[in-house]
Amino acid sequence: MEITLEKQAYIAELEKALERFYQAKTIQDREQIKYFQGYCHGMIQMMKKLEIVDEDELKQIVKNAELEAPAIFRVQ
Repeated sequence: MEITLEKQAYIAELEKALERFYQAKTIQDREQIKYFQGYCHGMIQMMKKLEIVDEDELKQIVKNAELEAPAIFRVQ
């Protein structure tokens, strides 16, 4: 049995979740922040274990999402 994973679909889903996470931070919705923080963490772990993307690609995806977020929520 062979399973085909669509790398771009997983990356797009992670980018969307990161965007929603930073939107929640902007409006300070603690419930949504917790939800999307956990969701993003789970997606990242799954993508690493299934070797969909490597560590450097994940760092770049997160960095790009942070750069699109309002400046006050960027990781220092």
